[in-house]
Amino acid sequence: MSDDNKAEQLDELESMQAIFPEYVKVIQDNPIIYTLVVASDESCSPDDESLTSTVTLRIAYTPGYPDEAPVVEIEGTICVNDEDKEVLKQFISSEIEENIGMPMIAVLQMSIKEYLDDCNKKQANATLEQRVRAKEEEEKKEANRFATGVPVTKETFLEWAANFKAEMERIRESTAKHVKKTKMTGKELFLSDKKMLTSDTAFFDDGDVEVDTRLFADLEVDDLPDDIEDE
Repeated sequence: MSDDNKAEQLDELESMQAIFPEYVKVIQDNPIIYTLVVASDESCSPDDESLTSTVTLRIAYTPGYPDEAPVVEIEGTICVNDEDKEVLKQFISSEIEENIGMPMIAVLQMSIKEYLDDCNKKQANATLEQRVRAKEEEEKKEANRFATGVPVTKETFLEWAANFKAEMERIRESTAKHVKKTKMTGKELFLSDKKMLTSDTAFFDDGDVEVDTRLFADLEVDDLPDDIEDE
């Protein structure tokens, strides 16, 4: 390893630590090996903005880096499916080949982040589009149901009319039973109203009642009812 290569490797590592202090973790100093977490800014879910993707890279500088390719492996992922992970591996290899001869980790980090952002946007949009299609399909089925309906024939109409008549008859019978059950007799009304029990006593509240005897001048004793007794 030349002194120039070693100096470039140290400079790049220090730059990455300054830019991404929370995402760089040095594992070994010689040769230099460290992990770098690449986090997406875009959510893969339309319902949860915090649901982002991350890829953890294990980066090992070879003695001739940056004049030769470093060893970059995917150590772990979050919210990245197996298909995207395989695409990422090929993407990383392509980026390394294109940037041999210069420090490339910062460029690699940016490219991976843009890839994750793009994947997450597509996934979130696909989820929304799927919901829209499902809603449109449901509305279409509902519209067709109302448009088509059930064909009315003489038989179906007569069946409906018979059922309707039976239901109305049931309602009338139920109503009549309820009215009959709740209707009170004269005696029940009399007993239920306390005013009826004391209504006649009001005439005697002020003492003796004056009677006009002229109204009975022509009345014979024999004409009186048998149940009236002399007092």
